[in-house]
Amino acid sequence: MGVGVKGAMLVDRYSLVEPLGSGGMGQVWRGWDSALGREVAVKLLAASPGDEGAAERFRYEAHTAARLTHANIAAIYDFGHAADGHPFLVMELVRGRSLAEIRAAQGQLAWERAADLGAQAASALAAAHAAGVVHRDIKPANLLLSDDGVVKVVDFGIAQLAEHAAADGSPALGTAAYTAPEQALRHPVGPAADLYALGCVLYELLAGQPPFPSQDIAGVLYRHVHDHPAPLDGIRPDVPPLLVRTVHALLAKNPADRPGDAADISRQLAAVAAEAPAQATRLLPPVGDATAPLPSISVAADESPLSRRRPRQGARLPLPLVLGGLVAVGAALLTVLFLLAYGDSSEDTTTSPASSASPATSEPASSSSSPVPTRSPTPTPTPSVKQAATQDPATLARRLSAALAAQSGSMEPDLYRDAQKKAAEINKKVQAGDTAKAADKARDLRQRLADARQKGQWSGDSQVMRLLNQLAASG
Repeated sequence: MGVGVKGAMLVDRYSLVEPLGSGGMGQVWRGWDSALGREVAVKLLAASPGDEGAAERFRYEAHTAARLTHANIAAIYDFGHAADGHPFLVMELVRGRSLAEIRAAQGQLAWERAADLGAQAASALAAAHAAGVVHRDIKPANLLLSDDGVVKVVDFGIAQLAEHAAADGSPALGTAAYTAPEQALRHPVGPAADLYALGCVLYELLAGQPPFPSQDIAGVLYRHVHDHPAPLDGIRPDVPPLLVRTVHALLAKNPADRPGDAADISRQLAAVAAEAPAQATRLLPPVGDATAPLPSISVAADESPLSRRRPRQGARLPLPLVLGGLVAVGAALLTVLFLLAYGDSSEDTTTSPASSASPATSEPASSSSSPVPTRSPTPTPTPSVKQAATQDPATLARRLSAALAAQSGSMEPDLYRDAQKKAAEINKKVQAGDTAKAADKARDLRQRLADARQKGQWSGDSQVMRLLNQLAASG
């Protein structure tokens, strides 16, 4: 039985179960290690057994990857030659999908997830660079996400030891969409080239496409050298500024202008991902938005873990806390009665005016002599429902982008990209102060999504449509 055939046995130990994919240097199979009784991945060299140059490169990959031990790097178990002379590599089998598959299926990823994936990949690069290894082909297809959420960097097939990569004058290798400018120019490359490629990967995960998308390899390489990618915050206004700055810093043309250490980048991206709960809290609807889902608890960023403990069953709450709660409930009840008594009945009652949650700006319940407040001769104008719904378009635009990002898995890819593009245009108009144009674009997007929902291209989301209604009414 020949090599590369289902059921083939290598060195009386590794059997080939099913093909998993192929790359520039070989074919990867799911295999079975009969000696240790475990599943493995087996990579077979694609070239003929007589190709000594290819065999040497394959052997180099094995030795390079074997010296790297890290949780985010796929482990190398064994290296050998089949009976017919074909070299093979036995490595850790990663159960999951590549980031290329995930991005293709979901379009743009939520920014907190992209930051977490980037932090893990950067951690792997830090370990490789510390060992003197430059990967030279970082791309979504070479970043696997296991089923338990761990990123694994694979395919060191064109990796080179840093001291050799700086002086060997070898031609540029890698994948055009993620190639650093110095690599495109066939200059010596170092760790900064991996960081540039990681920046391209992060940009793609957030924007839904690489910095310079094209099928023309020469054109893409030219743009890596001479052009700057479109500003990420113009495509994804919901992405935190620190993450935007980090991605664009990684994409600096001059290697000296990029962040100098993958470990620092990993820590920075991990910090951004850790900020996700706080960012999400800041993106919650205003307190007075009665149609929005209410969070069960909102924890301040500086609140200690001890203060989050719930009182044990049967424990008494402190008297000041009980009294404070009663006052707050009484104030809320009076507010509701006031709106019912004096609200504008001609407005849409599906939304309510935004109100302050700060006790310092709320009237105590005891300050009123009557259960229902009476009108004063010169009352302070209470904003109508429509006015509240249309105030602060900038906040509404940011919330729209975030709400759409959460819909990436429920929309068809083309629809999702188009919706995010239109949301970015709305945000741009709002930032320019042209709320009338922003309202027009919101109405267009609302109609587009309504049609898509009717055609079964989207399951629908009440928050997205509500935000579009509010933006449409702001012009």
